[in-house]
Amino acid sequence: MNSEEFARRLCSWQREKGRQNLPWFTSDPYRRWLSEIMLQQTQVSVVRDYFARFLQAFPTVDDLAEASEEDVMRLWAGLGYYSRARNLHKAAKEIAAAGRFPQTRAAWEKLPGVGSSTAAALASFCNGEVAAVCDGNVKRVLARIFALSAPINQSKTAKLLQQRAEALVSRTDPGCYNQAMMAQMAALTEINWKFKKPVLIGDTIHVEQEVIEKADPRPESDMGKVTFLRTIFNQRGEIVQQGEFKQLIRKYPK
Repeated sequence: MNSEEFARRLCSWQREKGRQNLPWFTSDPYRRWLSEIMLQQTQVSVVRDYFARFLQAFPTVDDLAEASEEDVMRLWAGLGYYSRARNLHKAAKEIAAAGRFPQTRAAWEKLPGVGSSTAAALASFCNGEVAAVCDGNVKRVLARIFALSAPINQSKTAKLLQQRAEALVSRTDPGCYNQAMMAQMAALTEINWKFKKPVLIGDTIHVEQEVIEKADPRPESDMGKVTFLRTIFNQRGEIVQQGEFKQLIRKYPK
C-alpha cells in the first residue's frame, strides 16, 4: 500500500468514525484559527467552554482586534499559557489590518503564536493547501513507525520526519487527513505503545504498531472497548500489512 492509499484510509476513518460535531469544524477561518490556538497543549474538553465564551464576546476577528487586552485576558483566565492570549490579540490586529486571513502556510506562520505545525493545519483546513502537521506527537509516532532511533529534537531527525509527514499527507483532502492524524496521535499519547522489535527483511525494516481507532466506553463499567489498527510499514513509508483487532481496556480518568 502506498502513501496515497494510507491517506485515503485515514480520511475514511475520520469521516466515518472521527469527531464531527465540534463547533470549530467549519470553513470559517476565524473559528479554525481561534480553536487551534486554544487547543495548543490543552484538551478539547477544556477548550469547548472557552471557545463558546470567546465567540459570544468577540463574534468576528475585527471584534477581537478592537477589544482591550484586559478583556481578552479576562476571558482567557484559567486556560493557561497566557502568552497564547497575547499573541492571539496581536494576530487579530494584524488580520484585521490586512482585511483577510492568511491564504498560505507561509503567511499563517508569520502570525504571532502560530508555529509551523499550526500553520500547516490552518492552511490545510482553511485554504486546502497540501501541508502536513508534524508536531511533537506526530514526530514521536512517525519515529516509531519508521524505526528511527535518533532523538526527534535533533535537526536532522526533525527534517527527515517532516519529509516523511509531507509524503504521507493527502493530496486531495489535506484538511481531513490532518484532522484524522491529530486525532489518532492524541489518542496514542495516552496509551502504552506495544511494539514488536523491528524486523529486517531485505533492505527494509518492518515495524508493527497498535493504534487506537475508536473508543466505545460503556457507562456501566470502568472498562472500554477499543478497536486497534495494526499496521506494518517498510522504510519507504509503504504499508505492507494492515488489520484490526478489538480489546477491552480500562477507561482513562476524565
